[in-house]
Amino acid sequence: DGKLLGMLDVVGLPYLSPSLKVSAVCFDKGYTKALLTYADVDNPRGFVLHHDRCTTGELDEKIVKKLNYPVVVKPTSSGNSWGVSIVRTKDDLVRAIDAALMFADELLVEQYIEGQEFTVGVVGHYLHPVVLPVVMISHQEELFDYRAKYTVGKSEEICPAPISLEITQRLQAAATSAYRAVKADSHVRIDMILGLDGRVYVLDINTFPGLNRASLFPKELRAAGKTLGKFIDDQVKKKLSRK
Repeated sequence: DGKLLGMLDVVGLPYLSPSLKVSAVCFDKGYTKALLTYADVDNPRGFVLHHDRCTTGELDEKIVKKLNYPVVVKPTSSGNSWGVSIVRTKDDLVRAIDAALMFADELLVEQYIEGQEFTVGVVGHYLHPVVLPVVMISHQEELFDYRAKYTVGKSEEICPAPISLEITQRLQAAATSAYRAVKADSHVRIDMILGLDGRVYVLDINTFPGLNRASLFPKELRAAGKTLGKFIDDQVKKKLSRK
């Protein structure tokens, strides 16, 4: 959420991640959504609700008025899909609210987009970003949550994605637009879904993508003909040269 990065900025230590401002903004899904919408980057319709107003009746009324069921309820500040629920009827709201409020004081409620999930890494300064190959994500769970991500056999991540050049370019263009919208730097991984309506929706911007062998970001680096070691070495040199 940027707190540790702020301490490092104060003492003058460089770090291998986007800046404090970018990390803080992207950790709050409400802020991220506002910036994406302002920049005309497609993302699911939705709204943010503070916990003081999270009564089942009030939330149900807003969902019916603004979105209609099904919806996705998630904490505005969380990672690894903790606290995220798909809500198909009013009867599911209490469980979803309780799950989300374990991790944040605010909820983000978005329309549920049915389609194929993808993720794309982007590297560099937002003025001249470099986009990596697309990863296609298939899983057996209702959501690509912590269990689906980290349980062996629960998901399959294919990179490069077995999709057409046209869809690849649209996904990479959406990722680039999202990267620029939040003025990102260093590197991030952007989660998206290709809806049944043919539109690409940006779901989340991860400023600390995993960097172990099984993580998605290194798979994209390898597909682009790079190694994780070379990437980290180059990033460290760039960070040190700016001190």
